[in-house]
Amino acid sequence: MGAHTIFRPSLDRQLAMDAFAATSNGHPMVALLELDVTDAIGAIERLRSAGQRVSLFAFVLRCIAIALSEHPDLNMLRHGTRLVRFEDVDVNVPVEVRTRAGRFPRQTVIRRAQDRSVAEIYAELAEARARHERSGEFSFTLSTGPRAAIFVVGSVVERPWMHAGQIAGRSVLAVSMMVDHDLVDGAPAARFAKRLQELVESADGLRPSARAAEAATPDGRPS
Repeated sequence: MGAHTIFRPSLDRQLAMDAFAATSNGHPMVALLELDVTDAIGAIERLRSAGQRVSLFAFVLRCIAIALSEHPDLNMLRHGTRLVRFEDVDVNVPVEVRTRAGRFPRQTVIRRAQDRSVAEIYAELAEARARHERSGEFSFTLSTGPRAAIFVVGSVVERPWMHAGQIAGRSVLAVSMMVDHDLVDGAPAARFAKRLQELVESADGLRPSARAAEAATPDGRPS
């Protein structure tokens, strides 16, 4: 058989295995989105140079939240025989931290992510990690109910890409999307994916939210 090791899973891993085992598989539709993030990366680098703490991951997370708020059929979960559609977008995000068993993701929730800026999302994720480093505490949240949409953000690669009618080297991000076909049909899922692509590739997800714009004006109205 060759060299090998037999060991028991850590408590964290066992809890994750049990939670996944309790989750209904449903009937998933899976899509791989390839998004041109060249302009977004340039805008993020300029914000960092100006002293703002932002990241590509926080930017993509906010774009997903905005697109979900505009397509609420993907912001649902199943509760028994009923469906629950949410107005606010609460995004469950795994944050990798150091544990006694090694690095392991802990779940934290970004509340009302559609109204948060990229800097606010970045700061909340950083604070969740720092809080765990200081005290071992973490706001653990894991939903095992069937959810309408799940996303996996991949890595950025440089590749030839059609841009402005010409082939050029561009930065391309892979995002996997899994949609529960029991809750969402193909056409709404496709419209959501198109809107997400627009927000990411235009870098519009870096713009202040309507809530932030209202707060920035003395009379409470957008400038």
